[in-house]
Amino acid sequence: MGSLNKGDNADLALMCPAVVLSLALLFALRNKIDVLAAGEDEARSMGVNVNVVKGVVIVASTLMTACAVSVAGIIGWIGMVVPHIARTITGASFSKLLGSSFLAGGIFLLLIDDIVRSSFSDLPLGVLTALIGTPMFVFLLIHTRKEWV
Repeated sequence: MGSLNKGDNADLALMCPAVVLSLALLFALRNKIDVLAAGEDEARSMGVNVNVVKGVVIVASTLMTACAVSVAGIIGWIGMVVPHIARTITGASFSKLLGSSFLAGGIFLLLIDDIVRSSFSDLPLGVLTALIGTPMFVFLLIHTRKEWV
């Protein structure tokens, strides 16, 4: 269920280069990702190599996720809920969403970790993130569905 107790400075030193490289790649492609949000045909007509951008985004995102999971374990719902919350605050522009999701996810995880350490010493982080994340995700689904109809 994941925990922040296992990581140490050696783990941080090992994963930092991969995370920084992945973030740099995503930041460098931020405008092309925004164009890709309009659709593949539109992106191609604007000169975006869709296959390359998709490949880089998938590899960079997977690398960052693998680094986080290898140190902290599986802590569910953060990746499902936090980006949607950040999108409601900053809008759909990937340029703004990348940094705000990264920051909001870190703040959310630290708050959950503080709550767990101060109140429930043996409770895994994933349990509390699921208890908070599931209702938030249901709310987001209901809210989004109203916009679709």
